[in-house]
Amino acid sequence: MIEGSFVEALSEAIEAPQVVTVNNVQHLALPGTEGWKLENLPQPENLPPTLKLGTLAGFAAYVRDNRDGLALAGLLAHVVGPTRVELLGPVSGAFRQRATLATADLGLFGATAFEFGRWHDMETFIIGLQAAFVHTGELAAVLKLIGNVKDEAVRQTTDDGVTQSVVAKQGAVMVAEVPVPNPVTLAPYRTFREVYQPESRFILRLRSGGPTCALFEADGGAWKLEAVAAVKTWLVDALVDTQVAVIA
Repeated sequence: MIEGSFVEALSEAIEAPQVVTVNNVQHLALPGTEGWKLENLPQPENLPPTLKLGTLAGFAAYVRDNRDGLALAGLLAHVVGPTRVELLGPVSGAFRQRATLATADLGLFGATAFEFGRWHDMETFIIGLQAAFVHTGELAAVLKLIGNVKDEAVRQTTDDGVTQSVVAKQGAVMVAEVPVPNPVTLAPYRTFREVYQPESRFILRLRSGGPTCALFEADGGAWKLEAVAAVKTWLVDALVDTQVAVIA
């Protein structure tokens, strides 16, 4: 009895329908009296390659020109984050696929952001501030302070973790103790250049032994929401006549 059950179970397993791949295409193999019969299975669609762009202007131009003859009313412009936008096609096919037709990615041109939360030597810090931030009055004040800090002269005067003072040169000969401003409101380049760069608060810290400087983000990431909203507003205005929906 045991042997008979095993044989029956083995026979049923052998005769069960199976999925087989022939020439990279999946088929359902069905057993029959005249042998196995292959039936076609739904296949994933061959989606078009994604067009990769580095600016919002290029992204908007691609949509408006519509050289590929897309049905624009069915497309979505998705603001994924402060540095990336995707143009998505409608859901289609048995596998409910959605093509990513084009992207705008700030990192395509190798844009590098300032490294927050990391200690930098004075020269690197000053270059980073000048190259990676919008030039504002508060940035100018920080640059002036940092540019006049005397080596080995950074002193912490309180234990509250915020207030510091440094010895900075004033004029040609006088050396004076000046407070380090905190927090400072700055606007780093962190999103597409077509929109304004959100300002946010940072904690500026200095320490001796170089000296070295660091900026620590102090807005809880709120700038990202502001940047995404700015990118969405820009795209809505740029694509107003295209019927492409913009979501963020």
